[in-house]
Amino acid sequence: MKFIGAIILITATSYMGIEYSRKMEERPRQIRILKNALQIMHAEIIYSHSSIPLTCFAISKQISQPLSLFFYNVGQDLEHPTESLYKVWKDNLEKLWDSFSLINNDKEILLQFGRSLGKHDVMQQEKHIKLCLSHLERQLEEALDQRNRYAKMFKSLGFLFGVFLLLLLL
Repeated sequence: MKFIGAIILITATSYMGIEYSRKMEERPRQIRILKNALQIMHAEIIYSHSSIPLTCFAISKQISQPLSLFFYNVGQDLEHPTESLYKVWKDNLEKLWDSFSLINNDKEILLQFGRSLGKHDVMQQEKHIKLCLSHLERQLEEALDQRNRYAKMFKSLGFLFGVFLLLLLL
């Protein structure tokens, strides 16, 4: 019985370490997808003069999950707006936040961008998109640095923490 408990304990802590490491490895990919989404948004708004809902639908078709779901939901909610654009943006971000591998700094950048979205003329909107892209570039560099430093460490720490707990309990 003790042996089965020990295996379960080590498996559980190893899984936690692997899951945290996976989130660290996934974050740079999701930031790249966000940058791609903003570049699509830039083209749709500046060159096609598309509305925000149509732009969000176009983005959702060109990027992968879970971020495509975010843009699809924003577009869906804006088709028949009952709330402001920022409220829709923020609510959808909050609703799907747990499915993202992003951190709170990334969330602040997206919220800040959401505040400016649709409030300015095309030229000002272009500046806000470029500003958000530069912030995301900085976050991408940070995410890559953290992934390179800590991802393998968290996998090992999960297992080692399980062994440590097992030794304490014996």
